[in-house]
Amino acid sequence: MSAVEYVQHNLEVLKSKIEDGMTIEAVQGDAVDLSEFADNTFDVTLVLGPLYHLYERDD
Repeated sequence: MSAVEYVQHNLEVLKSKIEDGMTIEAVQGDAVDLSEFADNTFDVTLVLGPLYHLYERDD
């Protein structure tokens, strides 16, 4: 499982919650640009929280 977090502080909080045995890769990134992941990497993508930082319609 992968988790992408935009804010560095929030990423550190997230990482502190990951326990031994959990298969979660937490990375800093932007939900608008997931190019670091290969196509067809995920079956499902969840966006949790508001997308208030998206200003353009295309975003």
